[in-house]
Amino acid sequence: MRRLDLLRSYVNQATDRIKEGTKNLLPLDSLREIVGDLRHRRVRILESRLTRAVARTPGIDEASVSAKDGALFIDLYCAESGRGVAAKIEVYVQAFAPRGAKEIGFSVTPESAAENRQLAEALGYLSGTIAEILWAPAGVVPGEVPGAAFIERDGHHSFRADLRTVPSVRAALARPASEMLIEALVPKRFVVGDQALAIELSFPGLG
Repeated sequence: MRRLDLLRSYVNQATDRIKEGTKNLLPLDSLREIVGDLRHRRVRILESRLTRAVARTPGIDEASVSAKDGALFIDLYCAESGRGVAAKIEVYVQAFAPRGAKEIGFSVTPESAAENRQLAEALGYLSGTIAEILWAPAGVVPGEVPGAAFIERDGHHSFRADLRTVPSVRAALARPASEMLIEALVPKRFVVGDQALAIELSFPGLG
């Protein structure tokens, strides 16, 4: 199959794999919404899914994520220490290179929240869920327990995550067909609102 033909079949493959990978994890209405969005070259991740991701952060007993006004609002609380952290997170595409970095970035407000270790870890789990949803068609099937991406500081109040470091993505990249789809599917930008994080997609070669 020619590369262009393979890319043209992407949406149908994506729909089937999204259905299979998420049918036991999401309510039927949510699943239908994700599949419908994919046909319009975007994927939406609902607040409930984002909250489940950051709730995996070690030492965190309570967590919530709200998606509104162009940003994610994350609240984390640790019962043992009696302390919490609240932050406004803006998500953006950092660097996506052919056979290279697949990085997304996070801008944190207030700047002091960027010093919180558990918030940084939560962003790693958030990145893992983004990668698993974005590349589900390539065989990176979302799991009930999301994997985390490696997170590093990128300035005083920013972080970046290379999505290739998510375990399920790393495994998929070892398979030629999966690697081709991962390389072909590039996020254009993130749009936050209406209780979801939306990823606008780019399908190179499809116009």
